[in-house]
Amino acid sequence: MSATTCDGCGNSLPPFGSVSLGSIEKGYRHLCLRCYNAVIAELSGIDFEHVDFQPVTLVDADSVPHEFRFFFRLLGDGIALAAHETKDDNREGYEFQVISPDPEGEPLELFRQLFEKMRRALAQKHLRRTDGFGLQFAELGIVRGRVSSDPDHDFGDQVPMLVIDGEPVSWERFGQMLMSYEGFSFKLEVYDKSEER
Repeated sequence: MSATTCDGCGNSLPPFGSVSLGSIEKGYRHLCLRCYNAVIAELSGIDFEHVDFQPVTLVDADSVPHEFRFFFRLLGDGIALAAHETKDDNREGYEFQVISPDPEGEPLELFRQLFEKMRRALAQKHLRRTDGFGLQFAELGIVRGRVSSDPDHDFGDQVPMLVIDGEPVSWERFGQMLMSYEGFSFKLEVYDKSEER
């Protein structure tokens, strides 16, 4: 089977919804999250039932709709529920995640936590368009986003791309916005996407 289908059930592997499990010595199996979760539950001796949540559309502070797909993953000693924005043009968008330390915990409670986190984040805007200046920071000196990689750069010359307000922002463009603060000091804080700050 190719890496586009699950080596466990044979179904198509969705973007963000698959795992390569194995080792260099023994080879890798490409698994959908349902099959991966079953393997990890068996190895861990955990009573675990995989849950599939239906896609949800939420609107942001500008009333722009964003559709999210959910991915439920057993971590062995916990569970993670992630939401990824789906876009027609394959660009990166919003991503959210919550983690529970109880692998046999209640999936609906985890979904509620994630949903509230998504609503809070979409209610905020960190960038705004201004006449003559293009994109600028919406709130004086504060911008939140996610670090990704810029697909337009070679692997050897990897440059970060930021995803802010669900939109990709090149490192160069972010630097241009930062220049309006020339002479100021700054604090860069990096934290896991399951955290909220």
